Amino acid sequence: MWPQDNGAKSTEAEDGLPADSVTFKFKFNKIAAHYLRPMPVLTNMSGTAELDLHSFHLKATGGKIKQLTIQKADLLFSHIQLEGKATAKITLGLKGSVEDILRVIDHKPLGYPSRYGIKPGSITGQATAVVVLKFPLLKEVGLKDVTFDVTANINHLSIPKLSRNLAISDGQMRMHVNDSGIDAEGKIILNGVQFTSKWLENFDKSQELPTQYSLNGIIEGAAWNRLNLPFDSYIDGPVKIDLTLYGKGGVLVKGNGQFNLMNSKVSFAPLGWEKARNKAGIVGFDLQFEGPNRLKVKNIILQSDNLVANLEIDLINDRVTRFAVPKLIMKNTDLAMLMKWNDTRKYYQATLDGKFFNAAPLIKILTATNDNNERVDLPDFNLTAKISTMLTENNVRIKDVKISAIYRNQDFTHVTLGGKLGTDKSVAVTITPNGDKRKLYFTSNDAGDALRGLGMFTLGIGGNISLSADMVRHEFGISLGGKARVTKFKVIDSPGFSKLLAEKKFAKAKKELEKGGLSFDDFKMDFRIYNGVMEITNGRAHGSSLGIIVAGAIDQTYNEISLSGTITPAYGLNSFLGHIPLIGTILTGGKGQGIFAATYSISGPLDNPEVKINPLSVLAPGIFRSIFTAIGGGRKKTHRERIMKEEMNKMMGKRMNNNPTGKKKNVPADKGDKADSPSRSKHKTGQAVKSQKGPGK
Repeated sequence: MWPQDNGAKSTEAEDGLPADSVTFKFKFNKIAAHYLRPMPVLTNMSGTAELDLHSFHLKATGGKIKQLTIQKADLLFSHIQLEGKATAKITLGLKGSVEDILRVIDHKPLGYPSRYGIKPGSITGQATAVVVLKFPLLKEVGLKDVTFDVTANINHLSIPKLSRNLAISDGQMRMHVNDSGIDAEGKIILNGVQFTSKWLENFDKSQELPTQYSLNGIIEGAAWNRLNLPFDSYIDGPVKIDLTLYGKGGVLVKGNGQFNLMNSKVSFAPLGWEKARNKAGIVGFDLQFEGPNRLKVKNIILQSDNLVANLEIDLINDRVTRFAVPKLIMKNTDLAMLMKWNDTRKYYQATLDGKFFNAAPLIKILTATNDNNERVDLPDFNLTAKISTMLTENNVRIKDVKISAIYRNQDFTHVTLGGKLGTDKSVAVTITPNGDKRKLYFTSNDAGDALRGLGMFTLGIGGNISLSADMVRHEFGISLGGKARVTKFKVIDSPGFSKLLAEKKFAKAKKELEKGGLSFDDFKMDFRIYNGVMEITNGRAHGSSLGIIVAGAIDQTYNEISLSGTITPAYGLNSFLGHIPLIGTILTGGKGQGIFAATYSISGPLDNPEVKINPLSVLAPGIFRSIFTAIGGGRKKTHRERIMKEEMNKMMGKRMNNNPTGKKKNVPADKGDKADSPSRSKHKTGQAVKSQKGPGK
């Protein structure tokens, strides 16, 4: 019979003989032992044991519990002389996989951690652990009767499915688990990016979101893409990230985070926004997980010294289904935007409303005819926009702007834009499909401001412009080819234009230029814009004081100009004889020229070109002028043209070296034609030119 326990402290008289009155010591080898049914049996254990009247103490080394290795075991049963008061304390030093350790403490009666939604198979790794179990020695023991404590050092921690597109690998953590929860801290690799992490799991059932993950680290370069964050193109340098995620049962529910942009340079070319390195910049945000495939990023607040923006993003299956910018404020910009994904038509429907929008940086990108500007990859969308004031290049403001556009496959297929210049002037742009090309129409009754706004020509005042061109997408960007006409406009003074009018014959025109601008009645030209170059042909302008014929190229890539032509003083009177058949041609040299005219050339850097006038041609009537023009050398080739000529000479030299006899090789007609095709040679030359670097590039 067990001695009766009346609640008083046991005495030697009550307990009978002293504990060490009888002591039994023994050794054991490769035994199996139960310690808390129905938990797994300890097997293959060897060690020593001591039994006295009050306790049983077993110490072992080696052994197994399921797949785990028992490095040491200590089983102590105390107060065994007291009925209902005996207790057990079991300490196990284990080595093996995290999965097997969690599986052991997941057995009944414990039921940790699957009782709280953590599946043992969801977490893997290797660990050494010390497991301590305490419970009463009763016939039936429940979960509430057992306390346990696990301390583990984990290597190669892996959670393959933290979320749909996030996985933890190769973690090094120290973990503490007891009946209150899990507290783990260390370093992990999240989608290939290293973070310092903390994992807290609260086993209190009253907790709504018992799981908490905290991540701290540095993101830079390709790490953005590995984390499925599309910021690599816009951020140069390290970004400190602090992220906290909350969930339950292995399922994430919400989170919040912050990016510290202090040590990085951040830029977004379409807005012309840039945050310099070592300037403060913070992005805060909240996360809301709605099911396994849906995520909302809310309350995104971007703050820097020159920008404040609020954003919201909805994602389903990694696709952005909604992108909202309720507020974006920076210098010369105050707007709001919303984009929604149309799953039926497979494009975004976008709306933009703004009090003010600085469109100058975007205009540079959209009108680029080469690949030197930053490329911005955008999804397909339809856009409608209303902007009270739109700032374009050269500080030109367009009021009451309305835009509708269709954007497909990284290009605008349809565009209509209309707005006011000043109080009574307007500008309109239209792009429409035209077979496999597109047609561009540009009109305004203030040609000066309209062209300044596009960054194309800054010396004009007033006038009416109409321009039409074919638009073709190619490997270098967009090429334009078409015709332009401007009527009733003025050209203001500039150093280059003043040099052009230096001769006495042009004194009247120069005086008019310096007084308030040189008036022209009409200007027409054919043009082609490609790969950063504008080629002008058949350019003719005339007014009462001056007539000009112009042809040549303006190379924005190499910042170079090369134009030539004739300039005619007193154009109205001077060209009168040009209308007389035959005699007029002999005296004037042809359409648009006068009896007295000078040939000229403009070449060199755009900001400081060299202007030359052939003095002999000023006095040369008509048909003889071309002779003196030839003596003067004509238009200089641009740097790019010289490179193209050199490349062509090299190609021709190689061809001659391969065929020194000069005889045409005996090849099939189709292959021979293809090899000698001018268009093919031109294509190769264009590629070679593209790789060259010009001054200042």
